[in-house]
Amino acid sequence: MKVRAAPEPSLILWENLGYDMKYRCGRVCVTSLMAIVLLCFTIGLILYTKTVDDDIQAFSPQVECDPALVITV
Repeated sequence: MKVRAAPEPSLILWENLGYDMKYRCGRVCVTSLMAIVLLCFTIGLILYTKTVDDDIQAFSPQVECDPALVITV
């Protein structure tokens, strides 16, 4: 990672730094809520696929192999 010099102060949009605490808190709340929703959706998807996998495993016949017949190379 290369260290770069800071930009000139004249290039910074200083008027954008004037957001109040209410606006910043609102943005943090919205992004946190979006992250929680995505996490819940992902957990739900994982649980659903696990349930489907369990149903498939229960439906398919279980086959037992004779350990003496196992071929190793």
